Amino acid sequence: MTFRPFEHSVSAFGRPWGCPNVLRGVLFTALLPLAALRIGAGEPIPPQIVQNVRHATVMVSVEYDDPPFVKTHWGSGIVAGPGLVVTNAHVVNENPAASIYVSNDILPRTPARVVVLRYDSGEQRDDSGDDARKNVDMAILSFQQPDGTPVPALPFALRAVPSEPIIVAGYPGDAAGSHAAGEEDASGSVHEFSAPLVVTAGAVTGVADGEPGLVIHDARCSPGNSGGPVVNFRGEAVGMQTWTSLPGDPGRYMSIAIGGGDIVAFLEANGFHLLRP
Repeated sequence: MTFRPFEHSVSAFGRPWGCPNVLRGVLFTALLPLAALRIGAGEPIPPQIVQNVRHATVMVSVEYDDPPFVKTHWGSGIVAGPGLVVTNAHVVNENPAASIYVSNDILPRTPARVVVLRYDSGEQRDDSGDDARKNVDMAILSFQQPDGTPVPALPFALRAVPSEPIIVAGYPGDAAGSHAAGEEDASGSVHEFSAPLVVTAGAVTGVADGEPGLVIHDARCSPGNSGGPVVNFRGEAVGMQTWTSLPGDPGRYMSIAIGGGDIVAFLEANGFHLLRP
């Protein structure tokens, strides 16, 4: 089984780069009407859950100078508390000098900073520079929540249930516009990079214990989904989308998320109180 991280990048001219070749021509993510999401012929997802997921999922954009360009690299994140976002480390560790921003349809583009970052190697970077317990591909970001704009947080489920229906929310590159941050179009307008929120549906196909615990599901994901929530129909984040596995059978597709229990442990080990269901 080969795990591939999901993120996406564009140059100042909006051309994709760094996208795994194996994904090209294979993955297509549909924009679904958020108020009418269904799993097959099942009942629609409650509109309040859809709205909460939409407002608690942010685009995480990372911008840095690479003369003569300004490059933008982005993924997704989960609002875990006031001014607090959890995402994948590989989304935000592209360049230590980069500027990081979070945004969604109720949160204007807002500067954020990395509070804690842990990657596969076990390396941790935080404000103190101290090392700590190994964890895999997770980062905590902080941001200043604008006055009068409360951004709701998602509760986390400590464990996913095999076969339960889920949705995955995020900002995949498939749905991104053709302009990158700072690019000037033919009319002379300068663009801030943006992409629409995309929600796909599927089911949990397996749960793997270990470090970290993994949630395997069949909802379609694309570069840019990294760090976004995998949510059950009770509105709980059962995981954070992180990798994909594409076995030899091209008709078989799996996505892999870090389990909610490991995310809770990671956040609480770093002193953050969580919203629990």
